[in-house]
Amino acid sequence: MTDPLEGEPGTEDDVVDKESRASSITTEEDSQLEHGTSTETIDQEESVETNHADIASSESSVTQEEYVSTKGVRFTPPEAHKEGHGPLVPYGLPCVRELLRFLISLINPHDRHNSEPMIHIGLSLLTVALESGAAHIGAFPSLMNLVSDEMCKNLFMLLQCDVHSLFAMALRVCFLLFEALRGHLKLQLESYFKRLLEILSLDQQVLLFEKRELILDNINQLFHIPDLVSELYVNYDCDLYCVNLFEELCKALSKNAFPAGSLTTANVPALDALLQVVHVIEAHCHPTIPVPKPVKIKVNHKTGDDDSGTDENGDTPPFSPTPPPSSGFLMAKKMKIGCSSEPPSQSNDPSFDQDDGLTHSSALAVMFASSVPTPDDLAQLKKKKKLLQTGSEQFNTKAKKGLEFLQEHGFLTKPVHPEELANHLRENIRLDKKAIGDYIGDRKNTKVLEAFVR
Repeated sequence: MTDPLEGEPGTEDDVVDKESRASSITTEEDSQLEHGTSTETIDQEESVETNHADIASSESSVTQEEYVSTKGVRFTPPEAHKEGHGPLVPYGLPCVRELLRFLISLINPHDRHNSEPMIHIGLSLLTVALESGAAHIGAFPSLMNLVSDEMCKNLFMLLQCDVHSLFAMALRVCFLLFEALRGHLKLQLESYFKRLLEILSLDQQVLLFEKRELILDNINQLFHIPDLVSELYVNYDCDLYCVNLFEELCKALSKNAFPAGSLTTANVPALDALLQVVHVIEAHCHPTIPVPKPVKIKVNHKTGDDDSGTDENGDTPPFSPTPPPSSGFLMAKKMKIGCSSEPPSQSNDPSFDQDDGLTHSSALAVMFASSVPTPDDLAQLKKKKKLLQTGSEQFNTKAKKGLEFLQEHGFLTKPVHPEELANHLRENIRLDKKAIGDYIGDRKNTKVLEAFVR
């Protein structure tokens, strides 16, 4: 009998249906498991990519905010960059300008916050800065504005200081400044030399001996800068509106080089500077000097001691010095060979050989550029400058008479244009300010006054 609870046994179709249902359920569960696994894998990959992106963005932000120098020093800004601002680059031009401005402010003697030790430190730091990079300052107008205005003004005020150490350091900074940047500081160099000449003109009882010695030594160092002596004459003595700086310096040096009493240490730099002037003049007279070639000299064989400097074969050593010419005539012939534009002729002097025709520029020679005026042009400029000085003196005495003199010698047109006359009144430093005021204040010269104040 069958158990009533179990029911009747099913047919084969029912068994097949049950098996198919069970397999379908198993397949659905497997598919759900696979789908869940793939979903978890995708989520993990997306999270990993997101982490990588966050790390890359953080690294990029760090690299944007930090700067690593070539020495391996890392610079981190205190604040994030604002929109529209460039990247962080230390040691740039703004940094250099701010540092230079700060150092210049330290040497201001009229600032009550600047004590003597602070001025001393400022001058020391400026000396180091100029020694390391003075030649590059001229390429940046923002730096040159600070140097030509505030720095020179403070240095010139320190020249009136009574403290010996500060005065010496100010002279040193001025030397470094004009050695490298005198091409940009023409008026400042003129003012500097004029101040030194004013100090030297003081009575010996008023001016300390140490200060006089420092000034003469500074001028001597400046005169030994290549081409400076020539530049002083061309740029100042031959400039119509500048003082005869080279002439005044030579007069002051001559006065201090030959004292009435005994020779002192202060006279040596002045004499050395004058010798440098003669040195430069001689170099311009003989720009090229021939190089003597060592010549083999035939010597008769002698017995006994012989100190003629020959070897066993009777020839002079290859590096033996050539004897100097024995007379002024032979020296003049050598100078003529070196300076003549024509090819040199064969000389009968056995101490000079022209076979290879080798010449070299003398170490004393200073070759001018093609833009420098010729000696004739410089002579004309000097003559014109003397006439301008005469006309300026007449203008200071009587303006109408001085203007007529200047018109006669071509300095002003006839009739004179108001703009031209106004420029002449502004540029001519020899004109008395009171005479200028009286002339342009006249009601007849209202057009000149308008052009002068424009």
